Amino acid sequence: MLADPRGTLEIEGIQIPAGVRVQIDQLNHNWSVGSTSGLSNDVVWRIPLAPKPADISEEQLTAFTSGNLLAIPPDRIPNCC
Repeated sequence: MLADPRGTLEIEGIQIPAGVRVQIDQLNHNWSVGSTSGLSNDVVWRIPLAPKPADISEEQLTAFTSGNLLAIPPDRIPNCC
């Protein structure tokens, strides 16, 4: 996702109009669509993506995303949803 956000979204079936740039923003928690130059043909989708917590191992993360909700202690799960 970080290396090729547009390609990742398109692989997942999300259609992105021609000329739209996609950026991942790890510092902001809000989606935004805007223009970097004020021109309507210079559109950027900024998608927030929080960085992975440093104290969660790859094994714990893989187990959690595979459905094992007990792999990560409850106090380490982001309260985002």
